[in-house]
Amino acid sequence: MTDPGEVLSKISGKRILDVAAGSGGNIYHLINSLKSYEEIIGVDLENPESIKTPDQENIINKNNISYLQMDAHDLVFDDESFDIVSIGKSLHHLDFPVKVLSQMFRVLKKDGYALLSEGIGLRCAPVLLAVCEK
Repeated sequence: MTDPGEVLSKISGKRILDVAAGSGGNIYHLINSLKSYEEIIGVDLENPESIKTPDQENIINKNNISYLQMDAHDLVFDDESFDIVSIGKSLHHLDFPVKVLSQMFRVLKKDGYALLSEGIGLRCAPVLLAVCEK
């Protein structure tokens, strides 16, 4: 089985969207795993100012990372505007996950990457990482 960190270390993206960003745990993982990036935008239904965790504190001062309050079921970005879209351990929380995935692929550029990870159990250990190329 291929190590997810090894796969991510070979991927570069200029503009990255992290959906259901929550406290920023997935963004923290992305900035420490991806080969390179220019900008990361995290979106979540919750107001980003109301979420203060160690993960978010570790990345809040990093350049080119921003959070927006937005419903993942209706992303307000232009079609094909991101090189990478990601969602980490959040699909099971969404009312309509297929609609969110559809929105993610709509804003993903041709030849871009979708990074999908999901967990199971109380500790929500990652059991699935899918790297899909559009």
